Formats: sequence, C-alpha cells, structure tokens
Amino acid sequence: MDWTNDLLYQRPELFTSKKQKLYKNSALSDVIVQFGDYRLYGHKAVLANGGSVWFEKALLGNFSEAKQDILDLGEEDDPDAVCAMIKDLYGDNYFEQVPVDRAEHFDNYLAVYTIGDKYDSATLRQQALNKLLRSIESELSCRDIPVPVIHFIQKILGPSAMVFGDKKIQTGVFQLVLEYVYELWTDKTFAALLIKGEMLDKEYGGRFRIATLGKMS
Repeated sequence: MDWTNDLLYQRPELFTSKKQKLYKNSALSDVIVQFGDYRLYGHKAVLANGGSVWFEKALLGNFSEAKQDILDLGEEDDPDAVCAMIKDLYGDNYFEQVPVDRAEHFDNYLAVYTIGDKYDSATLRQQALNKLLRSIESELSCRDIPVPVIHFIQKILGPSAMVFGDKKIQTGVFQLVLEYVYELWTDKTFAALLIKGEMLDKEYGGRFRIATLGKMS
C-alpha cells in the first residue's frame, strides 16, 4: 500500500487534531489515568506514542501497567504539570498551551520540565525549557533584576539545587548567568549570596570564577 496517498500521511495535522479530541474523552478509552484526585479517560495507543519513553515502556512493555485498566501515577506530582504533559501526549503541545512567556510562570515551567524529566519526554522538556530561559532572560535584561529571579537561579544552580536527570536546564540557566554576568555582579542580592557561597554550588561556582576572571581581565 502506498501510504503517501493517504490523507493522514499528507496532512499529519489532521491526525493531531483527532488525538486532541480524544483528550479526556471516554470514546474508545481503554485506560484510566489517575494522579492525585484526578481521573482521566485515556487511550493506550495515544499515550504510548506521544513522545514519553516512560509511557511507551509502561504500556507497550512487559510491565504490569500494560495489563491494567487504571494507570496510577501517584500523588506527589504537580497535577497541573501532569495535565500539561498528558495534553502534550495528545498533540496539544505545551508551547501552545501557554502562549505567553511570563516571569510569574517560572515555577510552572519548572514543574513541567521536571515532569518531562521524570516521564522522559524530550519534547516536553525542551518546550518548557525554552519558555523558562526566555522568561529569565527577559527579567535579567531589566534595569533592576527582581529578587525572585535571583532566588530562582539559586534553586537551579545553588548548593541545594534540585536534582535533574536531564542537565540541560542547568546548562541553559548557567549560560544566561554568564551572558549577564555584569548585571548580576552589580545586583546586591546575587553578589551577597555569591560571597556567602549560597548562590552557586561548587561546580558552577568554580566555572563562574573561571569565566568571570576571563571576562574581567
């Protein structure tokens, strides 16, 4: 059969649209996705082929989840971030779910990145990371850098930073720190935390010193 003549092959956006219509839809549902107090109608074929390695292995591999009618994701994750991931699996990509990049969404972007990290969805991680980095850069270019932005950078790069499987978020944030080194050095909050050894962990603190010595010399 020549698939190139198939309408869904020629216009894949039609297939994406059909997937989106199945989100939370009981039609053809063969699994319930449960997390916290939420229960959503799911479709194994869609969930397993949406870009998450975890869902693919859980639903198509030799795991107990593949034979269950309920896929229990537990209660510890941010439910909004889980919903964002599931929508992304159904073709409603995260970039379009949150069209405007805003600083007040820092924690939301981070939660979605963390979910993408946990369930191994590279596309979801990248979309959340792009939004996060653009928002941080927008704030760093302000005349007065908001204190919450400094504390957020500390959360990613500091001694008590979160642990990530995919380190791209730390690489990206640190690159912004280097790009805006002069602005950050003149920021009282950043400078005070850096001097006390609380702004950057040992690795990034060392790299920061090497990079800034090169730039200042």
